[in-house]
Amino acid sequence: MHGLGSSTSFWEATLANSKLKEEFTVIRYDFDGHGNSPFSGASSASDGDRINLLELVEDLKDVLDHVGVKKAAGVVGHSMSGLVASSFAAKYPERLDKLGELSL
Repeated sequence: MHGLGSSTSFWEATLANSKLKEEFTVIRYDFDGHGNSPFSGASSASDGDRINLLELVEDLKDVLDHVGVKKAAGVVGHSMSGLVASSFAAKYPERLDKLGELSL
């Protein structure tokens, strides 16, 4: 997952030089309101213009459900997404084998 204010394009260079795709299916997605994803306004915030951490965790679960992944080999988050990934791991430990965080 990308960091705050970024998009899946953050991972282009990293994945281009990686052999991950040879062994794994790599799933990238833009957070709600980031990159190619329009802001849905589906937030539970009263003013409707904010997305909270728990919603991002549920979005990750929904993406995995949508593509049929019951248990991910790993989840990697950059920057703010490290918090999303670790919160997902805490809430749904049965859904992944590994957790990683990229700090630059």
